[in-house]
Amino acid sequence: MRPVLITGVAGFIGASVAEALLKRGESVFGIDNLNSYYDPALKRARLDRLGQIPGAAEHFAFVQLDLADRSALAELFSGQRPRAVVHLAAQAGVRYSMVDPYAYVASNLMGHVVMLELARHLRSLRHFVYASSSSVYGANRELPFRETDRVETPLSLYAATKRADELMAELAERNQQLDHIRAGLEQTVVERTAELREASVQAQAATEAKSMFLANMSHEIRTPLNAIIGFAEVMISERFGALGNERYGEY
Repeated sequence: MRPVLITGVAGFIGASVAEALLKRGESVFGIDNLNSYYDPALKRARLDRLGQIPGAAEHFAFVQLDLADRSALAELFSGQRPRAVVHLAAQAGVRYSMVDPYAYVASNLMGHVVMLELARHLRSLRHFVYASSSSVYGANRELPFRETDRVETPLSLYAATKRADELMAELAERNQQLDHIRAGLEQTVVERTAELREASVQAQAATEAKSMFLANMSHEIRTPLNAIIGFAEVMISERFGALGNERYGEY
């Protein structure tokens, strides 16, 4: 069974999702860059717990990897060919985004685009789940937050990157739908072209059969008709004399 790929697998949510999947008999391939924003020892402890789940030795694998590393991720996708992706990894922290904004651009924007593009080209992939953040609601004062609330006023770079990720994910979904429609249309064209080609072959065969039939019938009709016409001319010209002459019967 092809695995479920989980990004951010060493985080609290990622490890919980991986545990649930493993206990249900799924194969899980996890990636995480194990950065130091949260205690790396805590992340490794979560990974150790995942490794102790019965069957994890055969069904769980982990690679320390940065989402922005396109070539490494492409090689990973090519080798694992996951059937589903749960994309949880991101550079976390609202206040820290004012300290190191480049980390958010690299992980949350570039990393997200890399994941979406790899998923788009992996035909075996069936599901792509992306987790956003409540920070996207920004200055919204209405509680509780709802998915229908406006999200145009982020209060941090972190929130802005997560909202951008939502928009890119929505765009990727629409593009995938268009790809499916285009593929369906292309298949329809192929099928209709084959049908037209077959109909053309049948029409050509029918035309040839008709021509052959007419040629044969023309010969079969023309031969006795020529005899009738010739005999009529003999009688009209009274070549053997009056029409009652016995020679006409012999002729």
